[in-house]
Amino acid sequence: MPHPVTIEISDNSIEAFLAKCSKSSNDTYESFKELLHKLEDKKKCKKARIFLGKLAEIVLKKHDPEQFSNNYHFYFENMIIDNDNKLLLLQLPSIFTPEEWSFTFYEGLARYPLTEFQARTVCELGCGNGWISISLARRCYPDKLYGLDINPKAIVAAKINLYLNALDSSGNYYVDSSGKNLLDRVEFHVSDLLTYCCEQNILIDRVIACIPQVLNLEINQSLDLVSEQSSDDILYSLSNYYVKQGYIEDQFGLGLIARALEESVQVMKASGKVIFNMGGRPGS
Repeated sequence: MPHPVTIEISDNSIEAFLAKCSKSSNDTYESFKELLHKLEDKKKCKKARIFLGKLAEIVLKKHDPEQFSNNYHFYFENMIIDNDNKLLLLQLPSIFTPEEWSFTFYEGLARYPLTEFQARTVCELGCGNGWISISLARRCYPDKLYGLDINPKAIVAAKINLYLNALDSSGNYYVDSSGKNLLDRVEFHVSDLLTYCCEQNILIDRVIACIPQVLNLEINQSLDLVSEQSSDDILYSLSNYYVKQGYIEDQFGLGLIARALEESVQVMKASGKVIFNMGGRPGS
């Protein structure tokens, strides 16, 4: 029987990573994007996950999150969802931080019977760092769950968070009672609302969303120009506010919701359902 392989991660490699992150937010993003490429490479995945776990351990033990984020432009968080569901999450400054509004939304989703999402194709709009998609997949065993967000940096963070919670600290895959891993169930893609599903001809059973309901007329940057090169402030604002959609519902702060409903009709199965959080998220 072969002996388990021990992979050593040196403190020097952690220090070099942090030194690069300290230069700028963009350097941090590029560093994590490079790490994601290694996670997606089956030959390098195990070592990359071990490195990521050691990095998170050091950050969580030794640093105040706010101060560390100011210096290195990222931090990790242990989020307790419920008694049986705990997530380790990467957070970047260009992404909306999980807060009470999204927690309330997830609590509402969790009240549904498991069969509401189990063995179904589900899509989350505005997935951010991916925590709701990952939690729901772990809880309900959907056939496939697509997490979509227009923010490309959010999708990189979501994909890293998927690996953080699909593999243990030794780089071994968690397998659920049906023999599947989170990587089998969850995908994250850059998408303006349901554009990805429309283009890929993906039919959806459930569309879920906790997306902005506050119109900001001062945001004049075309969504077509949103990219990795956009500033953290611009990308973060897309989590709080939405630009005018050209719907009468804009006057009520529901223009983005109206467009999401219209696009849902194009990809929804006959027995499909939308579950949206309503009430003005967030802003002033």
